[in-house]
Amino acid sequence: MSVIDTSWGEHLQALGDLSAGTALHSLTGSDPLAHYQQEAAKLFSALLERIERDTVGYLFNLDVEVQAEAPS
Repeated sequence: MSVIDTSWGEHLQALGDLSAGTALHSLTGSDPLAHYQQEAAKLFSALLERIERDTVGYLFNLDVEVQAEAPS
């Protein structure tokens, strides 16, 4: 669960940074909302890829110990 929590927090920070920088696009004559939507979609795709990669990496590095059954 920490993989998702960490990635989500980083995603929210990136969205905040994107929001702060998007206002400058109105000065160039481009649509700031369209720019924000496009970049936010890219960030979300990157979020999903990062969660998948980190989760699979975590599972591959997991140490599993098999305990022998106790005699009955």
